[in-house]
Amino acid sequence: MPSTEHLYPPEQRPGGSLTAPLSAMGERLLAEADKWRAMSEEAIATSKKTPAPAEPAPPVPPPTVNWDAELDREALIMRRRQPTDWSPTTVVLTAGAQAQVVPYRLNRKSVTILNNGANPVILGATIGAVANQASATFPLAAGATLSLESEAAIWGLSVSGTTLAVIETYYGAQHLARAVSELVRLAIAARVGPPSPEGPTTPHKQGEKGLL
Repeated sequence: MPSTEHLYPPEQRPGGSLTAPLSAMGERLLAEADKWRAMSEEAIATSKKTPAPAEPAPPVPPPTVNWDAELDREALIMRRRQPTDWSPTTVVLTAGAQAQVVPYRLNRKSVTILNNGANPVILGATIGAVANQASATFPLAAGATLSLESEAAIWGLSVSGTTLAVIETYYGAQHLARAVSELVRLAIAARVGPPSPEGPTTPHKQGEKGLL
């Protein structure tokens, strides 16, 4: 006998004993409970079959930038200062041989070539161009001068041989570094930001109406 049956006999229970058939309301409640139980079991089974969400891919690192070179170019473009250094050289071209008149030079402003010899010379941007005497070349007669604003190398070929006087003007790396450092210092000191609004400002209200 259950422990409480002596206090609450079956004949006094609503609907009779514990084994008595359920009422219509009880059957509806039981059916509703079974439906929710089945839905819960289905949801649990579905969650077990669903794969775990994939971890997000790591962020792509920013590209590597040579800031020294970028600042040099920025200074050249923005400031447009005159070159700080220059270098004169003499180049002797033997008959029929190709030679590099000037090498590539970063931050070069200009190069001037004077043909001091008695014979003409062919100038080009590549050794192949002057060797083949292609259309991408420039003939420089004896006593003539050529000036270019270029950082690229220049090659030369003289069939009979000649002598060239070359002068390069360029921006020294130390001068550029000092100029850029000064610009950065001035920008930090000035605390560059958005311009302040023009015109009269609205005075602050006084009293309780001015409180926010």
